[in-house]
Amino acid sequence: MLCRLLPCWRQVAPDKVRDTLPERTIQYHIFNDHGYLMLWTEEALSEADIGVAKRFSDLFGVAYGRFRELQEKEERTRDAERQAAVDRGR
Repeated sequence: MLCRLLPCWRQVAPDKVRDTLPERTIQYHIFNDHGYLMLWTEEALSEADIGVAKRFSDLFGVAYGRFRELQEKEERTRDAERQAAVDRGR
């Protein structure tokens, strides 16, 4: 997990947005098998909060992996149906 401060937001934001941004922002990247979850906070997260975020990221990674598997199976099914139609036409 990567945690870093992002003080540059205030420098690059438009004027009307700049005043609404906090002076300091902490960014967390919590990785899973398919990507990562990004969190921004004004205060550091507790170990318990980080644990919850890790579990959420892991669960999201599992759900996304299942989604990708289903997409691949649907594509294989469509390909098999197309091939069967071609074979019937011969």
